[in-house]
Amino acid sequence: MKKGFLFSLLLALVTVAQASPYKTLRMTIGEQQALTTQHSVKRSAMGNPEVASLKVINSTQFLLTAKQIGSTQLLLWQGNSEPTTFKIDVVPDIAGSTTAGIAIDAAGNNIVLQGKTQSLIQHDQLIAAAGENAVDNTVQEGGIQVQTDIRIIEYSRSQLKQIGTALAYTGGDTSIATGSASLLPILSGNPRWAIAR
Repeated sequence: MKKGFLFSLLLALVTVAQASPYKTLRMTIGEQQALTTQHSVKRSAMGNPEVASLKVINSTQFLLTAKQIGSTQLLLWQGNSEPTTFKIDVVPDIAGSTTAGIAIDAAGNNIVLQGKTQSLIQHDQLIAAAGENAVDNTVQEGGIQVQTDIRIIEYSRSQLKQIGTALAYTGGDTSIATGSASLLPILSGNPRWAIAR
């Protein structure tokens, strides 16, 4: 009894170990791909027919067409065996220079971007091409640059007095005070120069 149970358990484990993982097909919108099987297919099933469609040519040949961005599964039953599973990822058609160093995958209706972008321009092009359902897991490689605009504005002392601003330099320290012109506090110390007094 124990030997029979152990044998059936071992047989079940061997069967599970032999089951091949699904095959991934990566396509862009509008792309067609021919599928050929070794044995006649008795039945087929497409998980999400809005993402991809399957046209039967004959019992061993099929034409797969990518319709919209997303991910789905195709099951093909050949004889009495377990179905062959294909994972179909339909991704946007993005130029090769934009995708250098970037992995693009479909997860449901989202496009997942992973990797290192070379510049902010590449990053912006990548996000624009991936569309509104993009999940951005990219990182910026190299130094980050920040653009700043600096403007120098000159005011006369009388204008600064009108808005209630005082600037003083005392022994290596610079003091700035703001407030109503009539309420400006007297600057401490003996300032060497002052804009408003």
